[in-house]
Amino acid sequence: MEKEIDYAALEQRAKELYAQIQDVNVPDRFKNPSNFSTQKVSLDNSAPLIANGSQSLSATATESRKSNASMFYTTSNSEYGDFTPSIVEMPTQWNGNKIIVSRQQNNVVYRYDGFNTEVDKNRYMDPYVTIRRK
Repeated sequence: MEKEIDYAALEQRAKELYAQIQDVNVPDRFKNPSNFSTQKVSLDNSAPLIANGSQSLSATATESRKSNASMFYTTSNSEYGDFTPSIVEMPTQWNGNKIIVSRQQNNVVYRYDGFNTEVDKNRYMDPYVTIRRK
């Protein structure tokens, strides 16, 4: 006999575990994934179709996706951002810049004044080099 899985309890337990392993330096905006809203724009440039915190899109969004599916092909990359992220997808570490640039520059566009020590790379391929290789 198969045991019924309580997905709500499983999700709650996952949230508790990931809250424990998240680093102290992780900003608060990453600690609650339900704050992220997804926004899908339809192809006829009408108002954006918004899916609130659940993983099911509204009926109009689903109808729009079905009607536009005949025009374009769908890849897994194009579906990125359709749904709110789960707690498993949220970062557990934060290695962001600790300098608050906007306060230091008084809301002026930041400009790097340091030395550029990177070697310039060739941005084009010489056609004569490839001909000689053949």
